[in-house]
Amino acid sequence: MNAYEYLKEIQKLLAGIKGIKSLKIGLEPNISPSDYPIIRIVPNEIRLSDDFDLWASDISFSVYFGAQLHEKIGLEKIYEQLYSLEYEIKERLHNAQFEPNADKTRGGGICRFIATKDDGDTLKNFKILVSEFELKGGR
Repeated sequence: MNAYEYLKEIQKLLAGIKGIKSLKIGLEPNISPSDYPIIRIVPNEIRLSDDFDLWASDISFSVYFGAQLHEKIGLEKIYEQLYSLEYEIKERLHNAQFEPNADKTRGGGICRFIATKDDGDTLKNFKILVSEFELKGGR
């Protein structure tokens, strides 16, 4: 599979998470408040894998997820919701395996969670977290 096909498979794994209004590949500049809560899958780097398969690639990608801040809900409740969402994203992606086709010329690989970063409460109306993942040995 090419990198975009893997991103579509990752998108399928994240589909159906309760409460998410929009799930897309890429972080478009015109996300509106009506799109929140969001999940965005953003590729970072594609590089040759360090395993023995000379055609395999590792794909690093970020999963952005966030919610609109509401005075009625409060920041602490938003943190609770987002870290519950982070857990569900990890549950769906960490150790997810992509099966190769019969002759092993396409597909394969395993997804690994790396880290989650916080926006530091710097955004005025939104709270965003970013989880970093790597798909190892994709072909």
